[in-house]
Amino acid sequence: MEEISKKIHQNIKKLEHGELSLSELEFTTNQTKELYERLIILRYKFYEEHSDKNKLRKGNKKSEKKEDKSQQSIVFEL
Repeated sequence: MEEISKKIHQNIKKLEHGELSLSELEFTTNQTKELYERLIILRYKFYEEHSDKNKLRKGNKKSEKKEDKSQQSIVFEL
């Protein structure tokens, strides 16, 4: 991704100076699309990973609550 962004940056500089050809513009457009698609995939993986962690945390909290209740009932039975 770093290499793609470097190429995009170089061509943007060329564009700003009026030195970018049509083929370079097409190339930059495709590189930008490639970078965007990779970032979308990374974002999805991030959400997926953190969603699983949140589910585990919620599950652990529920387990802790159940343990607390069962411990309380044991104490009251004594």
